[in-house]
Amino acid sequence: MDKQNYLSNLSEFEGMSLRAIAEKTGHHFNTVKKYVDKEDWNTEYKVRKKRASLLEPLYPVIDEWIQEDLKRKRKHRRTGTKIYNDLKSHEEHGKLLTVGLQTVVAYVIRRKKELCNNNQSTAMYGMHPMCYAQVDFSEVTNY
Repeated sequence: MDKQNYLSNLSEFEGMSLRAIAEKTGHHFNTVKKYVDKEDWNTEYKVRKKRASLLEPLYPVIDEWIQEDLKRKRKHRRTGTKIYNDLKSHEEHGKLLTVGLQTVVAYVIRRKKELCNNNQSTAMYGMHPMCYAQVDFSEVTNY
């Protein structure tokens, strides 16, 4: 606000031209003109209306797939890109899919965070005495 007042005061009280103010302060001419010409600084901005998502008809399907994936091991779960490709290749859902990849991925990330609630336990690596090895045995499942 100080910058705006300073620029308008240079014009109003010292009688400097807009070009002289722009040269003196180093601001662009359009910026100086905007601040000097502005009379009401208390204008209200319109709040953007929330629009319904085009992905909304597919929310139940995606949520169901995420719930199914939560029962699987972490390595075998679908990513947002995989869910998008599955929706696109499905006959019924492909017709309803009118959004891009990033929209689906963003929804999947947000929804996974909501459903998981971050209650998963974490592993502690490197907590073994010196000269001992730590080995992880796991199973591989094909889906």
